Amino acid sequence: MNDWFDKMSVAAKLQLLGLALVVAIGAPLFQYMSVAGDTGTSTTTIVLLVIAAVALLIYFGVASSIKQGAAQTVKVAKALAKQHPIDDLSETTRSDEFATILSELAKVTAPAVAAATAAAPSATSASKASASSDQNPVSNQNIVHLKRISKALDNGSTCFMIADENHDIVYVNAAVQKLLLDAEPVIQSELPHFNARELLGKSIDTFHKNPAHQRGVLSRVTETYTTQLTIGSYIFKLVLNTITDDDGTMLGHSVEWHDVTEVLASERRTTQILESLNNTSTNVMIADETRKIIYMNKSVEAMLRNAERDLQKVLPAFRVDTIVGGSMDVFHKNPAHQAALLEKLSSTYETQIEVAGLHFRLIANPIIGKNNERLGSVVEWQDRTAEVLAEREIAGLVEGAVRGDFSQRASTAGKEDFLLNLSNGLNQLLDI
Repeated sequence: MNDWFDKMSVAAKLQLLGLALVVAIGAPLFQYMSVAGDTGTSTTTIVLLVIAAVALLIYFGVASSIKQGAAQTVKVAKALAKQHPIDDLSETTRSDEFATILSELAKVTAPAVAAATAAAPSATSASKASASSDQNPVSNQNIVHLKRISKALDNGSTCFMIADENHDIVYVNAAVQKLLLDAEPVIQSELPHFNARELLGKSIDTFHKNPAHQRGVLSRVTETYTTQLTIGSYIFKLVLNTITDDDGTMLGHSVEWHDVTEVLASERRTTQILESLNNTSTNVMIADETRKIIYMNKSVEAMLRNAERDLQKVLPAFRVDTIVGGSMDVFHKNPAHQAALLEKLSSTYETQIEVAGLHFRLIANPIIGKNNERLGSVVEWQDRTAEVLAEREIAGLVEGAVRGDFSQRASTAGKEDFLLNLSNGLNQLLDI
């Protein structure tokens, strides 16, 4: 009978309440008047008492329905004011004005309920399980747990977003909202209707020109999935994860947003620089702040491959293939001295080294970051072995000529360009 009352409007209930009150009071009064005038019978008395009893039953039933509806509405309003979780309001059997109020409240609370469920499905499941066994302490504990998770996400620097199983956005933290607000003018150049302030309740299709493709990708995601999203001049790295409950039911997806525009631009610039170095004839090697070699261009690699066998006579473990990732100490007999020198390096430093009869000129420069931090060193290599041998040979010829010995001649084998011309010129001079 209560269900029947719950389906009546409040106005109809009030009218019925008044009628029941009139009948409940009027029937006994009429019976009293009839007895006093001796105009009725015992049958009439019984009928009037039954009518009065039914009227009273209707009165209390209607009053109870109104009271329950008002109490439920007040309870929901208080929960909203305190930001406490609210039970599913869509399961009510009422169809009166109170049902309308509860239905509208359900629409207001739906995003928050979905966000809490997606952010902590296991905690929500535990809360529901405890609720079925009269569990207020456990429920309160889970409420605190959910609030803690929500606050952690709100205050975190990671840009985080949650979408439900229908791909509607149910949660965005402050970091991702700031990120998208900063990028909003550029995003709107391609997606004119985009509004970073009105993300909640919107579909993630908002970010895609081809939503069908994106939905297809999400339907196949079973583990962490990383992709890139380019909108205008912005490039975002998205890290997606599926949110499921303990039974494996898909509840939605979480998305981490990373603005990698500058990172990728920096990587492109670095690649361009390294490719330029690869195509230069200068022998270049780069080491980090710990003297670990992180780069060598093709020219220095070719030079060291040509000298590899000679170097292995003194350095048996030397391999060109293992230079990158190794230490610069491999080229020095006294690594400690070299380490101290590089650590204090603040400007161009030039030195000569001899290893296994090979002569190299090294020109080192420090690499300093924007904040004046030391990032490493860049070293230019020059194989001067042929020059040094030629210098020594010429010095011997000159010394012999000073002594009056003009029989010696400079060798032209293996020489080219300047050294070849110099040797030929000296030989011609000695022939005079």
